[in-house]
Amino acid sequence: MTPSQTKLYKRAMNKLSASDMTPRGLYAWLLEKAPDADREDAKEAVRQLAREGFVDEKRYYRSLILEGERKLWGKRKLAEELKKRRFSERYFDLLEQEDADYASRALELAQKLCPGSPGDDREKKSLYGRLVARGHSSCDAAGAVRELSKRRTEQ
Repeated sequence: MTPSQTKLYKRAMNKLSASDMTPRGLYAWLLEKAPDADREDAKEAVRQLAREGFVDEKRYYRSLILEGERKLWGKRKLAEELKKRRFSERYFDLLEQEDADYASRALELAQKLCPGSPGDDREKKSLYGRLVARGHSSCDAAGAVRELSKRRTEQ
C-alpha cells in the first residue's frame, strides 16, 4: 500500500470502529473527510478493508434487518435506511423478497404506543400517523388502529 492508501486505510478503520458501513458509504465518507485524497487510493483502502473482513455489506444488512425487527419498523422505513446508508440495489431486492409480517409488527407497535385503546378519532389519527412515520404502509397502519379499536369495544 502506498502511504496515501495507508493513511486512508487508518482513517477508515477509525470510522469503522465507531460504526458499521457499506463499502460505498465508507468510500463516500473518505472522500468527504479527505477531499484532496486520490479516488483510486480511497477505493483501494476500502477494498483492503473488505478483503480483511472489516467491511461486510451482508453482515451489515442482516444487522439492520434485526434492528428493524427490534424497533418494529415497517418496510418503508427499512428501505429508507438502506438508501441512507448507501446499500447496493441488490439489498433493496432482498428486502422486497423478505417474508416478514409487517401487519403484526404494526399491531405490536400500536399496542406499545397506545397501551389502552384509541378512544376518539383524534387519538386514532395520531396513532395512525405515528405508525406511518415508522415506515408501515397505510394499509397495515389502518388495520392495526382498527384492531385496537375493535378490542376496546369488545371489552
